[in-house]
Amino acid sequence: VPQAALLVGMLKANSAYHPVRNPEKALERRNIVMRRMMEQSEISAGDYQVFKASPLAVKYSKESHHSGLAAYFREHLRIELDGLLSQITDEKGGTYNLYSDGLRVYTTLDARMQRYAEKAVQDHLKVLQAAFNKEWKDGKPWGKDQLLESILRQSQRWKAGIEAGMDTATILKQFDEVQNLEIFTWDGPVRRKWTSRDSLKYTISLLHAGLVAGNPENGQLLVWVGGIDHKFFEYDQVKARRPSGSVFKPIVYAAALEAGFDPCDYLENTERSYEEYQGWTPRNASQEQGGVYTMAGAISNSLNTIAAALLMDIGTKPVRELAMSMGLQGPIPDQPSIALGTADASALEILSLYGTLANQGVRPNWYAIKRIENSRGEILYEKKIEENQADFERVIPEDHALILRHGLQMAVDSGTARSLRDFYGLRADLAGKTGTTQDHGDGWFAAYSSSLVAVSRVGAMWPGIHFKSLRHGSGSRTALPIVAKLWLACDKDTELRKWVRGSFTPLPEYLAQDLNCPPYLPTYPELEKEGGGLLAFLGLTKGEEELEDKPQGTHSRPSEASERIRKKNEKIKKKRKRKEAWKGFWDDVLGRD
Repeated sequence: VPQAALLVGMLKANSAYHPVRNPEKALERRNIVMRRMMEQSEISAGDYQVFKASPLAVKYSKESHHSGLAAYFREHLRIELDGLLSQITDEKGGTYNLYSDGLRVYTTLDARMQRYAEKAVQDHLKVLQAAFNKEWKDGKPWGKDQLLESILRQSQRWKAGIEAGMDTATILKQFDEVQNLEIFTWDGPVRRKWTSRDSLKYTISLLHAGLVAGNPENGQLLVWVGGIDHKFFEYDQVKARRPSGSVFKPIVYAAALEAGFDPCDYLENTERSYEEYQGWTPRNASQEQGGVYTMAGAISNSLNTIAAALLMDIGTKPVRELAMSMGLQGPIPDQPSIALGTADASALEILSLYGTLANQGVRPNWYAIKRIENSRGEILYEKKIEENQADFERVIPEDHALILRHGLQMAVDSGTARSLRDFYGLRADLAGKTGTTQDHGDGWFAAYSSSLVAVSRVGAMWPGIHFKSLRHGSGSRTALPIVAKLWLACDKDTELRKWVRGSFTPLPEYLAQDLNCPPYLPTYPELEKEGGGLLAFLGLTKGEEELEDKPQGTHSRPSEASERIRKKNEKIKKKRKRKEAWKGFWDDVLGRD
């Protein structure tokens, strides 16, 4: 009753009786309303005395499109809703107004999971920013002042000065005038007496993050964290397109499988210079080389040398075409460096890539709006799950998706994402891939369970501003912890753990046998031994036949791969026999029945 009376009392003059600005007048007005209620026998005299003695107890927060849950997601909805509503006619023949027509919009977002996701970003970025500041304590994160000058010239103040006809010296002088500026901090907004140049140095040295997650089975988006603070930074990091790093690599391996490579073909971890591309020499982040790896071994250890060699064998065209089929929408350079993730992509696009893998080769059609109703509850728009799934498209064979899942599970169990097991203690089935771009400019992590796929990216607004080393700047240190914290929070929530505790569908027996080979060997197994060795065991000789059917992964020139692919149909029978021989060999070596 006291709260209702306060609101009714404000109707006469909502500024004069504002409970925060004018609490004494608001209290007096509230009590007048309650006295009238007593006089009209709406409340008893005793209740009136009790209510009159109660304090205002106001818990007030100013409503803003910057504050509240999922601010970036709400802005995304606004744009999407404007498009939908422009196609719907109201009863007067016009169009609905999103702000004044009392519409009800039902979304796919899971509010509980969204809260955990926002907290995961906030908790991790606060710690990561402290590490970044410590690393650059005695230096300039932006490096040379030319970058700072370039960013300064892109600012609104600079553009306004140019439009006003100011010369460069006058504009620059404005940037050095001390002002009382409000800035973002992880402890809340504060005011500092800084110049605009000081503020710019501080702002461009801040780390940002984007996190998006969804259900690959039906295409519903469940989480959307577009940044660290919508009031200060409205740019949505979920939509930001940045170099994709190693999260792109599954596309290369998927294209290789399509080209005829076998998951147990051994691939050499050797640095090579490609003279036809100005001596380009891709190197592993660890700088290590040597040994041979299967696809799963190469994926789990994120080996640049092998990803690059595969792409050189199969060519850029099939990789680029597959990337677009799996959800990358922007331009993809016709350069072999795309194998290492030089192509730009957004977190939303990478969600489609890993959603395709999670959905066993079928690309999800992501959506955020379930239904729109008018003020009378009449349905104006509805997105039905069945209709949405009808738009799903198979872009890679199911077997290929399962083979890649096997490698991405290895990345979590023993590869670059093993901290999910070792440090965070996650035990359920999980596949994932880390990614780190040039000079640690961006860190990526993409992961999926049987029901949920998530992608996170961390980096400064400008890629030229980054950590000094991989110690803090790798995707496993910047982006992975955000997804890990979300997974842990969901696992502890009885209503959400279904998303992260499910088991993957077991591999078909024939596929499990095809993948039953050591992911790493110190040397290629095709070595002569007493009694004829492996060549004799496989029924091969050292002659022309061996060279013609040379195991994949030992090629150094694209022409050899092209020749092998052209002769693929002729060799199907021979390859089947060879697989059986390999199986017998590994059974013998490993003592399997």
